[in-house]
Amino acid sequence: MNRPCSSFLALLVTLFFSISVVQAQQTTTKEANAELREKAYKVLESLAGQIGSLQSAENRARIGSNIAGSLWPHDEERARALFASVAEDIKVVLQRQGDDSPRDETFRIFLKLRDDTIERIAQHDPELALSFLQKTEPVSDKPLPREALEMEQSLKLRVARRVATRNPEVAVKLARQALESRLSSEIVTLLLRVSGKDKQQAQALHRDIVDKLRDADITNYYPEWDFTQNLLRHFTPPAADDVTYREAVNIVINRALAEGCSKPKPAEYNQHSSFCIYVGGLLPYIERYSPAQAGRLKHWMPEQQLRGSIDINQAYAELNELSENGTVDEMLALRSKYPDPEFQREIHRRAIHKAEQLGDPERARKIAGDSGEQIEPNQVPVEQIERELAKLQKELPDMPVRQQFLTLLGAGLFLVPQDQTTALKLLKQADSVVYAMEPGKDQTQYQIMLAMGYCYAQDDRGFAIMESVLPKLNELIAAGAKLDGYDTGYLRDGEWNMTGKGSVGNLLTRLSEGAGYFAWSDFDRAVTLTTQFERGEIRMMAQLKLAQAILAGRPRGIYSSAFRY
Repeated sequence: MNRPCSSFLALLVTLFFSISVVQAQQTTTKEANAELREKAYKVLESLAGQIGSLQSAENRARIGSNIAGSLWPHDEERARALFASVAEDIKVVLQRQGDDSPRDETFRIFLKLRDDTIERIAQHDPELALSFLQKTEPVSDKPLPREALEMEQSLKLRVARRVATRNPEVAVKLARQALESRLSSEIVTLLLRVSGKDKQQAQALHRDIVDKLRDADITNYYPEWDFTQNLLRHFTPPAADDVTYREAVNIVINRALAEGCSKPKPAEYNQHSSFCIYVGGLLPYIERYSPAQAGRLKHWMPEQQLRGSIDINQAYAELNELSENGTVDEMLALRSKYPDPEFQREIHRRAIHKAEQLGDPERARKIAGDSGEQIEPNQVPVEQIERELAKLQKELPDMPVRQQFLTLLGAGLFLVPQDQTTALKLLKQADSVVYAMEPGKDQTQYQIMLAMGYCYAQDDRGFAIMESVLPKLNELIAAGAKLDGYDTGYLRDGEWNMTGKGSVGNLLTRLSEGAGYFAWSDFDRAVTLTTQFERGEIRMMAQLKLAQAILAGRPRGIYSSAFRY
């Protein structure tokens, strides 16, 4: 019988945020970190020299793109050359003619590789990302699937948002191309971005959007109405031209009247009622420009509609955009524009998170200190831990084996920062559970998770476990290669593909997601361990993940995806 998870696990969830933050802030000395980063860059340089040995265009593109993105701050010239090679490999697949290329799996994989590569380039050089986008645009003598067309539009708009900071004119050109295809709320997001850099360009794009809106059936919720309400809520005067905004409002009013929204609410809602309800949510915006017409629609206004919501909606739209594509300074600049106390606290919280994401814990702490935000966790009282552990030990015998392992592992990981001795006792108890399991996929997966846990606790047992697991992984990889096309497609062009498909692919993905735990425990030993992989492409990917883990900073505590159950 499955019993509920231990109350100790509930305690883990309660303190999730604080633990993840403090782990992100733990660092070794600056000198040690600098030495590790140099080692990571040397590994990347070595891997860059090995890319030519790969036979699979997919692996060359995937590994080359990752190396280039990570190597850019250290050697920009080499990174640019790598990205140029990646473009050639991607073009071979996306611009081939004949057969059924736009619909096969390889085509879709390369679309995703292109998407990921453009995102990496855009972090360093938006113009180069735009050039890469244009050079690798899919070409086929057959129509592209709708999914591919929508992905292309979305990608163009994301690149446009990046380019907008330095070249608003080009961003607007891309937005107009996307507008010809379909309405998308991403265009509104781009409009906000352009407006912060070039108000005239933004207002010209806004006029084009409103012209497009006249012919759209805005009674369809998605994408037409979703687009319309985002436009009216988030791009308002003075950023928007007053006359153009009024035209957009009139489009909504005229359609609402045509749908009968001025009539009393029906006893039973009909096909027009949903649209009238949507319009009711926009009445605070409408009544500024047409109070008489808004009065005819007032009975559709939600009872809890806040009149002050216009500014706060726009504020959150700007903050959301800057959280994704802006800088910490741009986010903090919103404080002078929006004085609402609760919104200011949200700005501070997001700015702290952004600084942590960018690997700048000192900036995060400074923002927290200036704003009064609390980012240091409270220690769990020792007495409470002892009580919860006593309960845990009583509950364990009645749990299924899988739950026993996961509970012990979670509790052990949670205690590492506060009580390493007790944490290791719990990990060793989890150890005994794993090795009593029947051999198979679950046992191997849990061994990998346990090894990561030991490394997180800086215990050599983690590497000892992996040294025993790697020969088994090599056997599974060899078996998977022989079963290629029977179990799943493990190989492409004679090499292991890195898509994570199949049971063996899933195990390797789990291992790669936990690379940071091995890298930060003992980088040299971890790199040496990867030499046990018999397939060169897997060995290269493993070393790449270790180097990237060092450059990304310490793993964020026990809630990494590597420990997902």
